[in-house]
Amino acid sequence: MTQLLLANLLHGAVALTWALGVRQWAGPLSATLWADLLRFCLALPPLLAALQLLGMAGPPPWLHSLRVGRWTEALLDTGWLGQTLVGGLLGGTALLFVVQEAAPVWRLRRGKAQATAERDSDLAAETESLVLRLRQTGLAPSRGRSPQVRVVQTDSYSAGLVGIVEPTVVASRGLLAALDPGEREATLAHELAHWARGGNLRVLGVWALRAVQAVNPAALILFRMMLEAEEAACDELAARVTGRPAALASALLKAHSHPDSSEDGGAFRRAQAEIARRGQLASTRARVTLLLAAGGQAHPSPLVLAAAMVGLAGLLWSIR
Repeated sequence: MTQLLLANLLHGAVALTWALGVRQWAGPLSATLWADLLRFCLALPPLLAALQLLGMAGPPPWLHSLRVGRWTEALLDTGWLGQTLVGGLLGGTALLFVVQEAAPVWRLRRGKAQATAERDSDLAAETESLVLRLRQTGLAPSRGRSPQVRVVQTDSYSAGLVGIVEPTVVASRGLLAALDPGEREATLAHELAHWARGGNLRVLGVWALRAVQAVNPAALILFRMMLEAEEAACDELAARVTGRPAALASALLKAHSHPDSSEDGGAFRRAQAEIARRGQLASTRARVTLLLAAGGQAHPSPLVLAAAMVGLAGLLWSIR
């Protein structure tokens, strides 16, 4: 088990380094390619571990780039102090996953489930039009259930895609009232882009990949980078469908610069919410920069992504 854990740690570290190296070498990657590359880097280490448990043959010894057995022996030779430090690092990473990722998402999902959402005929017609445009461009599933749209009667600024079997775009009345028609269309297009890129079923799969590597610091970094890249990829797709990246940029700034007046629970909770809001605003500004600059960037061919994936798979296969 120790050797399998160390193999996952090494695989994750190499995958993270590989992804950053590809981005540095290839130049500006489109948000979609970057998100897909990060997802592959997150998925490959546990996949290789599963294949190894099933008895997949490894490369001959002369092809080993890193020998996990020797790393295991070196760790055991460090004594209790070295093992305690490594255990603290892994345990701290797992704790971060629970406190900063799993628990907030659980509370958010519960809050959305408890909110009362209503149908809006104008938004429904706008959503149907966007879904049709997504399907006509081949960017969304041509079959299956189309997403619905519901409005939550709250003054907070929020929008998101909920549901797996019945995907639904849920937006707050406060946010919709603050947006002009172009910004509202762009916001709907962004949430529908999440559906077009696999929806919450894909999100569930990514969370499973992260959960089985909860103690891996490299997986933590890859996961968070991938979440930001996925949002940027959906921005990219929404801008492509609507043809108005500036409208989406404006909507993002409006939505994420608005303080959440619903936050209660005392000064400490309000301080936590303000820190989270400022961090989200910094991320939003980066997304806005990408949106407004995307038209002038030249992106490499998707073959770059395919070659990077094959190269990384071969490299990780040699770590035994």
